[in-house]
Amino acid sequence: MSTPGRDAAVKALAAYRRAAESRDRIVRDARAAGVPIRRIHLESGLSRVTIYKILDGKGAAMDRRTIKRWDSADAGTLYEITIWRGSEAVWSDSLKHKAAAKELEDMGVTDAEAVIYNAMQSSHAQEF
Repeated sequence: MSTPGRDAAVKALAAYRRAAESRDRIVRDARAAGVPIRRIHLESGLSRVTIYKILDGKGAAMDRRTIKRWDSADAGTLYEITIWRGSEAVWSDSLKHKAAAKELEDMGVTDAEAVIYNAMQSSHAQEF
């Protein structure tokens, strides 16, 4: 069912996606023009880690993350994290809690502990 508020939210999400997709191009163009990393950081508000990831080709803004929780008697609780770019899985690993949270933080997930907590609450895949 379509409502004016829902339609506006969907349009806002589409606009956000277009802006996020252009972010990487703008950062790469600025660097190619000789703008220092520090200046890109100060002007854009992006972290230096994010800027380096973009410049290394790892900054696709619309990657999808899938988190699954697995419990096993011998290994304990593991979190399988998969990063998807379109329909292709570009990275996957199974990690213990602290390593999973650190890996998510390194990928730019600001609420990594909350993501892991949500995965702990369910054995179903969690998408973020």
